[in-house]
Parts: sequence; structure tokens; C-alpha cells
Amino acid sequence: MLFILDQVECRNDDGGPWLAEQAWHPGVPVTQESLECFRIATPRTPSLLVLDHSDEAPELIEGGDFGWKSPSFGVKEAAAAIVRRRRGQGVVRFGAAVIFSAPPVPCVLTLTCAKDEVEMSLSGGLNESVIFHPAGMPRHRPLW
Repeated sequence: MLFILDQVECRNDDGGPWLAEQAWHPGVPVTQESLECFRIATPRTPSLLVLDHSDEAPELIEGGDFGWKSPSFGVKEAAAAIVRRRRGQGVVRFGAAVIFSAPPVPCVLTLTCAKDEVEMSLSGGLNESVIFHPAGMPRHRPLW
């Protein structure tokens, strides 16, 4: 299992919200299990990509601006991509968990910010939590 926290900081001169985008390119077929949970079909074991809740739903696309892969030089093929957008001011955070050998049920990822720490909690088929500090390694906290 891998927890990923992306923090994007912006100093917007006009003071209004700005748009951050994140794109995932699994390189293999993807099915959407729930609003923020995607099954990635690898040849050996299926994995889950679980995104934290956002006001704007992620999109599973092929083609367009993001859904492409290049298996060799000069070749462009449509491929699955998961794109999400988030508006914010100052700091915008994206949380994700990649679950290898995933359970057959969708999971939910919650992102909670308190003081200088960010906690990501996974529920559903698994119950795990990770706390990210401003400095140092993230700390695992099992949920019972």
C-alpha cells in the first residue's frame, strides 16, 4: 500500500481561487468502482487507486488532452487517464492511496488537516491511516 500526498502552493496576486489539476496514467485498463475509487487491472493482480473526496468528481477518460500513451517513438494511442481538478487558495492538497493486491470492495480515502499535520484515512475494505508531518517521515496509524 502506498499513500501519496501532493501539496501545491500558489501565490495568486488577485487573491481569488485558482485551479490545480492532477492526472494519473496507469498504462493498463481501468474501471471506476465508485466515485473516487478506480480498479487498475494489471496482468498479475488488480490494484486500487483511491482518491480523497473532492467537490469536483474525477474523470476517467481516454484520448482528449490527457488520455494518451506512446508505446514507441512517433506512435500515439488512446489510453485510460484519471483527471481531477481542485480549486483553492494558498495550498491545495490531493490525497491518494494505491492498494496493491486490493480487496474486491471499493475503499474511501479521507483527508484531514489539523495544525501542521495532514492525516489520510482509508476505510472500506481496509482500515489504515497515515499522518504526514511538515518535516520527517509520515507515521502509520492502524485504525481498529
